[in-house]
Amino acid sequence: MNTMIPTSLIFGILLSAMGTLPQGDRRPEDELRGDPKPKAWRARPITKEKDGETIRLKKGDRIAVMLPLSAGSQYFWSITKNNSSALKPQGENQNPDRVPVEIGGKEPYYFYFLADKAGEFDLEFRESKPGVSKARDSFSIHVRIDVQKPKKRG
Repeated sequence: MNTMIPTSLIFGILLSAMGTLPQGDRRPEDELRGDPKPKAWRARPITKEKDGETIRLKKGDRIAVMLPLSAGSQYFWSITKNNSSALKPQGENQNPDRVPVEIGGKEPYYFYFLADKAGEFDLEFRESKPGVSKARDSFSIHVRIDVQKPKKRG
């Protein structure tokens, strides 16, 4: 009697298992999609419209910088300037909602940060192709992180 399991069945089971997260292991972008998760990952959205502006944060605040990316263009966004000891990178994700986008259409690219220390600095990004020194687009904001002073008891 031959009791071999078909390879396609094993492969299908493995693929479906790879796409799941253990309970409680949620990603920052899940919060932006409205998925239930701990309040600690609520992030303030920062979009391209904020280019050149100053944003004020408190220690412990989280931000999600969303930049438009041209689908299929081979361009990508990268961080070119940050005080990473004050504003700690927490990851990045392309099109977390998995919205279908035609080639050349715009899809969101998210960068997640945690305000960890007081400071004032610039946060800058550039959109470019690998191996090409000239940027196609850029984005920058001035960040000011304040430490909350304890309330006086009176």
